[in-house]
Amino acid sequence: MSNNPSRTADSRYQMRQERKRKEQRKNMLSYGLGALAILALLALIYYVPKQVMTRETFAYQESDIVYGEPIHAVHEMEGSKLASIPFYPKGSPQPKIQATHLYYDLGNIGAEELITHQIAIQNVGEAPLTIARAYTTCGCTTAHIDAAELQPGEMTLVTVTLDAGYHDVRGQTVRRGVIIENNDPATPELTFWMQAKVGTTP
Repeated sequence: MSNNPSRTADSRYQMRQERKRKEQRKNMLSYGLGALAILALLALIYYVPKQVMTRETFAYQESDIVYGEPIHAVHEMEGSKLASIPFYPKGSPQPKIQATHLYYDLGNIGAEELITHQIAIQNVGEAPLTIARAYTTCGCTTAHIDAAELQPGEMTLVTVTLDAGYHDVRGQTVRRGVIIENNDPATPELTFWMQAKVGTTP
């Protein structure tokens, strides 16, 4: 044990300084991780939808729409309705799917409101487009596709329905999707997203 008061005081001072440095490093790491988490969240909320929203591709009239064997999309994906996707051989003419838009903001809706929104999809390729199956990301959302097969140049409607009262999501912003699996090799899964701010009253 040292009998030198000055050396003992210096030792205690160095220990306090080391503890401060460790605490500062820990705080900097925590702040850095927190900032990264916030940036990732902002990218998810703001950047992705805006990118998707820019992918509007064409306009249409009611007379352009074709009807055929429909598909009704729900959240469940299991069961005998699952189908393989009939892709064409590589090197042969291919279908190409596109949509009027892939994102839509419904704005403010009531807590028990039933909302529908329509998009059109078109086959701009050189071979028949077949929709093998479709499903939604949540039980509160369904979709009805008016035709499962589109010849080159043809288009059909997708009617998406959101039931805000299906879950208790009052006061929340929800985003729900419809996934359309098809035989376009470049876009075998076309996804449409719909967003709404759910109020606290009906």
